Amino acid sequence: MFVIGCHRSGTSLLASIISHCLGEKRTGDLDAVVDNPRGYFESTRLREFNDNILKQCGYSWDNPPLQPLAWSFGDRIQHLIPGRVLFADYAIERNWVDKDPRLCLTYGAFLHILLKPVPLALALRHPFSVARSLQVRDGMDSEKGLLLWLLYNRHASRHLQASDLVLHYEDLLPADGSPARAHALNAIGQFLQRHLNGDQPLQFGSHELHEQIRSRIAPELQRSQTAALSDSPLAHYCKEIHQQLINESSSPSPEAMRAVFDPMPCWIIDQYDDVMAAGLPSLEFLRQFAYEKALQAPSNEPETETLADLREKLSTAINIADERFQHLEAANQHSQQLAEAQANDHALIADQRTENEKLRHEIQCLNQYIYQVQHTFSWKLTTPLRWLRRGWKTKS
Repeated sequence: MFVIGCHRSGTSLLASIISHCLGEKRTGDLDAVVDNPRGYFESTRLREFNDNILKQCGYSWDNPPLQPLAWSFGDRIQHLIPGRVLFADYAIERNWVDKDPRLCLTYGAFLHILLKPVPLALALRHPFSVARSLQVRDGMDSEKGLLLWLLYNRHASRHLQASDLVLHYEDLLPADGSPARAHALNAIGQFLQRHLNGDQPLQFGSHELHEQIRSRIAPELQRSQTAALSDSPLAHYCKEIHQQLINESSSPSPEAMRAVFDPMPCWIIDQYDDVMAAGLPSLEFLRQFAYEKALQAPSNEPETETLADLREKLSTAINIADERFQHLEAANQHSQQLAEAQANDHALIADQRTENEKLRHEIQCLNQYIYQVQHTFSWKLTTPLRWLRRGWKTKS
């Protein structure tokens, strides 16, 4: 089964709980990092494959499409055929779990790859918490984080079936004995029981599952609280949608998800390009990216590295990040200068147009005055005198 949901929505926590319930020992092959200390519980091949097919369609994880992608359109389906070899074990085996938030966008492709539907478990989190977490981790503009939350859940709602699971992330956080957590645990158990082989019992009891959740929820890791964001129409819209789902149920039905997320106001479509282009990666994110690239670079040195080697790599990574940041600042300044020059040019053009309009109006007024003078009785009466005057000047 696939665990899906927008980035920073608790998909790793939900995937770890389901993995424990299935008795799986695999925790994914993505290393734990500072923004996900317990690990991701997802595989590199799934994430890289999703990144590749999104790139082939002109999108990325942080630039999702407005409308669902048609994977059978044109030659797109040809790019999916290699995935049948890559994910052959998923198509044959049962009772496995993997997760990737990108599956909200690419799940339709896996219907062509696996040739069968896969049960889905969706983690739903408050949009403000998601946007705040993306802002802290990636330096992402809060409006863009809110739009990602909206689009990821909108795409995911198109794929949900009646037997799938939708769970509020916040329902897993309260202490044992709370009605919200009890309902969440029952929903997980019922979901797994529907999709397990008949001869395979669940690998947990109620007490063990509570202990599993307690061990995986650390208060110090809940760094993105549901704080108010900018007072924007998009923030109000996302908050209202989330409130509707909370009022619906602690485990919303797929039908309720589609009913809430399917409508897309025209003003959001109009703002899509501007919101997606907003914001720049933070310096901390650039340094982390450069550090990972430096550690992944091929080296002929022995595998056992000394502390001095690691410090040298870290220093190199920081220097690379600083250079990239300087280039980014220079490019930003250059773009600002171009924007100012263009604004000045537009102002000069506007002033020239105003002056031209003023002169054109004066000429029109003078022409009208001349026309009126030439048609007066006095002008016609003195016409012979003007002829005599011009003749006299010619003879002189």
